Parts: sequence; C-alpha cells; structure tokens
Amino acid sequence: MDKKILIVDDDIHIQQLLNQFLKNEGWVIHVSGDGAAAIGKISKYKYDLIILDINMPGINGFKTLSIIRENEATKDIPVLMLTMSKNMDDVVKARALRITDYIIKPPTKEQLIKRVRRAMGTENPQT
Repeated sequence: MDKKILIVDDDIHIQQLLNQFLKNEGWVIHVSGDGAAAIGKISKYKYDLIILDINMPGINGFKTLSIIRENEATKDIPVLMLTMSKNMDDVVKARALRITDYIIKPPTKEQLIKRVRRAMGTENPQT
C-alpha cells in the first residue's frame, strides 16, 4: 500500500519542491496551504506522515499540531516540522507537542528523504 504524506505549507515553491522530491520516491502526496485546510484533510484521509510549517496564515503550525495531537485518531501520526525558524523557543515548543523531527528550510533532497523514511520507520539501515 502506498504511503500518504500531507505537506502543509503556504509557500507554493516549497510545496512544489517537496512534492517533486517525495513523489519520485513513490509516496502519495497531498498538499495544503494552511492549517485549517490541513485539519479538514486529516479528518478525511489517513496519513502516514505530515510535514508541517510553523508560520502560516490563519491557524499556524503549532495550533495545527496541537489539534492533531489532541485527536485520538490522529495523535500518533509522525509530524516533521519544516520551517525557516532556528529559534530555540520554537524547537522547544515543537518538541513539547511531540514532533517527530525538526528540519530547517530548505532541505536537500537527500536530507528530506532520509528524515521522512526515518519518521515512517522505513529507513534503510545501510544509509
């Protein structure tokens, strides 16, 4: 069964870059431009991983992540926080909300693929 990944980012260029990197690996990719739309998709589809930006219009990444973690059906979905923020307060806040990993934008293709695989438990132990 194909793994489903939801990319939540308001930057169209990041959406396209991640979509290209991840689709080439054979994963099914869905994209959302803000937290509210993401929450709607998460309630509709079962995702194996969510890649989430912090700074977005409307519901930001922290609030989106909090909603994900509070829902019994979604609380255990791995979440990669992908952001421009190097602020340690943001890292601490994200970790308190049980993120799986924290990645600074823009990631290299190799970095992203490795961390996605690790988060989904499909990492090749020889890489």
